[in-house]
Amino acid sequence: MSDVVNSATPLRRINTTNIFSASQKPGITTLRRELRHSSKPKMVKVPYDRIMKYLPPTAGEPDPSQLQGIFNKVNTSTLEADRYQPLADALNTFATKFGVAPTDELAPNTPNADAHPQDGKFVIVATDSLSDSTDPTGRKVDLGMYPSGSKPVSEKRTYWSEIELSIEVKKEDKLDPFTSDSLLAQGFLGQIMTYTDLVFKRQQRTHYYTLAIFGKYASIARWDRSGYVFTEKFDYTTEPQKLALFVWRLSHASPAVRGHDHTATRIVDAVSAEYKLLNSYTETATEDSAKPAGADTAQASAGKTARSAAGAAAGDSAKPTPIDYARELFVNSLRNPTKWPWWKLTIPNVDPTKPPHVYLVGEPTFYAPDIVGRGTRGYVALDYTDPTNPGPFVYLKDCWRVVHPRSEQEGAILTYLNSKNVRYIPTMLCHGDVGEEMEMARDVWKEVHRTEKDCPLKNHRHYRLVVKEVGKPLKMFKNGRQLVWVIVNALISHMDAYTLANTIHRDISVGNILIMPDSSPENKRFECYGLLTDWELSKRTDATDMEPRHPDRTGTWQFMSINAMCTPTKEIDIPDELESLFHVLLYCSIRYMPHNCPNVGDFMYRYFDDGVAVVNKPNEYTAGFLKRIVFTSGELVTPDNVPIVFLRAPRPAPPSPPAILPPPSAATPSDASPSVTSSRPSTPTRSSQAPPKDLCAPPEVEIPEGDRHPIDRILKTLLPMFKALYEHQNRTRSGIGLDSGLNLNTSMEEISAPELGPRGAVGLFRKGSLGRPQQRSQDAAALKALEEQAEKLKDHAEMGELLVAAACSVDKDFWPEEDKQADQLAADFVPHKTAKEKENTQKAKASKRSAVDTTEEREHKKHRSTVSQT
Repeated sequence: MSDVVNSATPLRRINTTNIFSASQKPGITTLRRELRHSSKPKMVKVPYDRIMKYLPPTAGEPDPSQLQGIFNKVNTSTLEADRYQPLADALNTFATKFGVAPTDELAPNTPNADAHPQDGKFVIVATDSLSDSTDPTGRKVDLGMYPSGSKPVSEKRTYWSEIELSIEVKKEDKLDPFTSDSLLAQGFLGQIMTYTDLVFKRQQRTHYYTLAIFGKYASIARWDRSGYVFTEKFDYTTEPQKLALFVWRLSHASPAVRGHDHTATRIVDAVSAEYKLLNSYTETATEDSAKPAGADTAQASAGKTARSAAGAAAGDSAKPTPIDYARELFVNSLRNPTKWPWWKLTIPNVDPTKPPHVYLVGEPTFYAPDIVGRGTRGYVALDYTDPTNPGPFVYLKDCWRVVHPRSEQEGAILTYLNSKNVRYIPTMLCHGDVGEEMEMARDVWKEVHRTEKDCPLKNHRHYRLVVKEVGKPLKMFKNGRQLVWVIVNALISHMDAYTLANTIHRDISVGNILIMPDSSPENKRFECYGLLTDWELSKRTDATDMEPRHPDRTGTWQFMSINAMCTPTKEIDIPDELESLFHVLLYCSIRYMPHNCPNVGDFMYRYFDDGVAVVNKPNEYTAGFLKRIVFTSGELVTPDNVPIVFLRAPRPAPPSPPAILPPPSAATPSDASPSVTSSRPSTPTRSSQAPPKDLCAPPEVEIPEGDRHPIDRILKTLLPMFKALYEHQNRTRSGIGLDSGLNLNTSMEEISAPELGPRGAVGLFRKGSLGRPQQRSQDAAALKALEEQAEKLKDHAEMGELLVAAACSVDKDFWPEEDKQADQLAADFVPHKTAKEKENTQKAKASKRSAVDTTEEREHKKHRSTVSQT
């Protein structure tokens, strides 16, 4: 059987603002930049009439001739803030004039998705003064459309869980956010995107509309998970009917047309059974009183079936169990319904004669930080299919899966793996596509370009999956031994899937390995086992197709192998997956285990987040310098070139010297397919020529072997194997001996035909490049040694035996008892910021529009704010 999956995908675009990035709380500027980076290639420009096809005419729609002059009182020459209320008044007057007058008939906080009557009772509100009280970043949109009589209307405050339309205003005509590349216009687009991202997170949406007003122009955008469609700008002062009819039709449209998911019902009615049930969980902190009637039997059953595949018996009831942890997570998810509304979600039954599966959820335990894409959200859910006997707790995954003829639903993949007795994976309960298929931005792109070839937008379909097990995040491991054991289980799962089911995972990350509490006697040593989850991106190894399924590289950037990062056409194989497991172990260890690394944030950013831009392809990146250095040298070092040692107990770290690695922003872009070589980059390192004295790394601190943590030995046993893998790969790729003078920073496949002229020939005939017979013999022996070392990563055995031997060591002194530390990644870490910059940032007063406002406008707003407080 081949180690290679017979289908590759091109190099992915980097996006580091996720839950695994070194910057755990990225600033607004970073969020805007990365949303633009990931979403801008997925936009489609269309005429006004094309986007209005999504909003069909309704009864009583006014004639365009009746709409002339409705914006005459909106002075486009005034300051931006002076336009908000006149715009709102004009739109609301238009609504009043044609029978859409604000009313107080709707109770506050009425759910937009299912309870708003389809009679257009909405109001445009200026909300520039007050941000959503549940949003710690303080983001607020200039104007929004809300149900009349709701809290946002009475408070004039942004509510991301209630808003129906975002309206953002700028003064200048030239600030077209969708077509202008100016810094201010791109900042404008970033604002719109962050607001849209919040709406998709807080609400159950299939799509969402935004309105951008800049000077006398306006542009409408419709956002969905495949991309976004926006209109050519139009002058709303000379064509007021375009803006007015858009607002009219949207306010009169059904919830589904406005973008609400009709398979999700918001729970707000205090007299409903669902509300009373969920409220009972929030009113008590004790397990017994919080447990709903009829749930005991179901929950006990869930606790038993969540154990290992061997079906371990129930353990010590005094210890935490899966049911305890699931209940705790579920209760916590219900604590803030204003920020995270309660929902009833449905999944169709495979038997159409039976009712759908029903689940109650609150705040997601995970949500993907992006607009365009799968939009994955994970929930601890309560099974409510039988309202008379609710339970058990389960895990529900809501996403927009990528549709392709060769892509399977994750539930079908899990069913197949379960049938093959693959260990340490979730147990599939139910799954299916939800809602109806809808036209998405991808369809419009194909219509506009009249082709499907080279379409950068993916085809997505709304999908839900429910599995039996509710696991803990990997970062909640108890100690180093438990961490290694959980990774052992993930490795066994991967091996089973590969050998028993011809399936390779292709997305191993910290987020896809969970801890399942297990108090069974046979697992007393570890009190848990691991689950390898999220098989959506997996592939069959016995497939015969060769073309990529998707336009982007799949996987999680921080945990991808160097080969996967750097070689667009490479097939994902076992060594890539083993390297991902290495990155997972290192990630958890550097954050939570004792070591001598003085700046965890800087190391994590340089090692996990960093990337080198590809020449002439600014949206594509390859592996960062530090990760390359570690794997090509076989030494784990800091960005300052200090060897990292994991310790049995914490010890004071030496002062950090000046960094000698260039910042990523100064890095020279790489070629499209840079190879990872056996020699380090030209940056001075310990094994290369010594740098200037004032930049030298401090002397190595001698650490006795007895003070080194077992994880230190594991990592440093594995690294030489990966070093050998990459060195052997590059030597065999070039066909040149180990002592050749050929610069392998550029692989042979990247040298074009003209370069094999005089300049290329000189490189091949450098002194010693071909080698004497004796030298060639030595090179062959060394190459053979590299091959033998690299072969250890061709299957799971070598790494598995190493991890099992460590985790199961009977030496009572082998593992420290309490070695886990508090998170050593600073919560406020921001890359490339000096201490002085961080201090100034903390002191600076937050300003919503500091990146796009003029000084005059900011001073005007400051004056208005002062007056309003007197």
